[in-house]
Amino acid sequence: MKAKVTLTRSAALGAIAMLLIPLSACQESRDATGQTAQVGSGIEVATGEKIRLEGVRFKSDGTSIRPASKPILDAAAEILKSEPDKAVYVDAYTDPTGGKETNLRLSQQRAENVKAYLETKGIPSDRLIPRGFGAEDSIASNDTPETRKQNRRVELVPFTK
Repeated sequence: MKAKVTLTRSAALGAIAMLLIPLSACQESRDATGQTAQVGSGIEVATGEKIRLEGVRFKSDGTSIRPASKPILDAAAEILKSEPDKAVYVDAYTDPTGGKETNLRLSQQRAENVKAYLETKGIPSDRLIPRGFGAEDSIASNDTPETRKQNRRVELVPFTK
């Protein structure tokens, strides 16, 4: 079990190192294509724009963060710590099942819970602005459970204070 934990930490540290480049102010280090890249720890990066916290999940029809999502959020906190001048919107989305008002409320609470978690990891509150978008801006069709799962996502979008 101890070896597994060590591998997990090593993988997370490697992913963190790879993710620092897109958050850097150095334009030359950014991917000119703007393509989204998958990084091993479950964090997906749209170069130069946002960090998609791929794999962050909440309890069904709820707002509580699932324990398996915490390593992804821990890695995101480390990225944010390495860029202390960056502030981010914590954007949460849902799939379209349920009503519009319910989805907006659900996504806002999920964004607030991610913010609260990141605060417990040492990220100052004034660097995190939670926003819930409900089912707006789907990135996949909503035809299957798998594609709906892709639309239930959390993204960190950098902005200048």
